Amino acid sequence: LISTGCALLASTITIFMTTGFSKKGVVAILGAVAGVVIAGILSMYFSYKMAMTGFVSVEALNYSNLLKGIKVKEIISAGVILGSMGAVMDVSMSISSALTELHERDKSIKGHEMFNSGMRIGSDIIGTMVNTLILAYIGSGILSTLFIYLQKEQFPLIRILNFESVAADIVRAFAGSIGILVAVPITSYLCSIFIAQSEQND
Repeated sequence: LISTGCALLASTITIFMTTGFSKKGVVAILGAVAGVVIAGILSMYFSYKMAMTGFVSVEALNYSNLLKGIKVKEIISAGVILGSMGAVMDVSMSISSALTELHERDKSIKGHEMFNSGMRIGSDIIGTMVNTLILAYIGSGILSTLFIYLQKEQFPLIRILNFESVAADIVRAFAGSIGILVAVPITSYLCSIFIAQSEQND
């Protein structure tokens, strides 16, 4: 809950400083928050179903005595929420900005046409954003990846996939990618309602 609140606050400040208090900014914030919340829920579900302990790094194990009374397992989900916020916010802002500009150029565009345009724009963005997110997680855990590679002869693949650090990175990448996927239709739909239909009603 704290990380969700921090993500909401950070995205609100960032987007409003960039776009001002506009419909475009509000739509981008709502789309980003929806995607991040879905990512957080998925990561929490899988971390519990996979019986993770939350001690996914050597540092966490070394300082385990200092973590007494802390729900370490929930830090995985908190990390997913904060880690995916940038990519999801980028996607939401890109779609909202593109559709707003499209509407400025053609005021007669209908809501369903704007939604379809948003989905087409989003499909082009998703591939690069998911790649960016996964590469960021790989980059942050590159030392662990190197250690696993150096011991590949000693451990079978199934054992490597069951290392908690590896499983946690898989969950982060999967949940974050789903968050990006969810943000595209939600942002496109909100744009079709708040930007296209509202001005047609005016």
